[in-house]
Amino acid sequence: MIKISWGTAIAIALGAFIAIMIGFLVWGMRAGSQVAAEDHIYEKSLVYQDELDKKNNAAGLPVAARVRVTDAGQFLLVELPHRPVKAHLYLVRPSDPRQDRDFLVQPDTTYRQRIPRGELRSGRWSVKLYWQHAGKDYLHNQVLILP
Repeated sequence: MIKISWGTAIAIALGAFIAIMIGFLVWGMRAGSQVAAEDHIYEKSLVYQDELDKKNNAAGLPVAARVRVTDAGQFLLVELPHRPVKAHLYLVRPSDPRQDRDFLVQPDTTYRQRIPRGELRSGRWSVKLYWQHAGKDYLHNQVLILP
C-alpha cells in the first residue's frame, strides 16, 4: 500500500474540487439559461392583468352575463347585461382542443342570442365571453356542461 503524505492528499483534494467546479461551469454554459425573457413571463402577466381588469369590469355590472343551455340542449343562450359594440363567445373543450369554437355574438333587443348547438359534443366546456360596451372591455368566464 502506498502512503500519501498529508500535503499530497490536500493537493489531490484541491485538484479534484477544482476539476469538479470547472465541470459544473462547462455543463452550466452548455445547458443554456432559462431566464424570464425566454418564458415571456412579463408578456403573460400583462395579458393576465388585462383579463383580470375585464373580469372586474364585468363583476361591477348590476346584472351578470351568462351562457346557458336551452330547448332540451339544442341551443346555447347568451345573455348580456347591455347591448355590446362587439362580442365573442369562446367555447374551450379541455379534453380536446380541436373542438374549441369561436362565435360572433350579435344579440337582439333583449340583449340575448341563441346559438345552435350544432356539432358541440356533450360534456364539460369552458366558456369565455368577451364584449365591449361604452369604451370598456368585459369578460365572463364559466363552466358549461352540455347534456
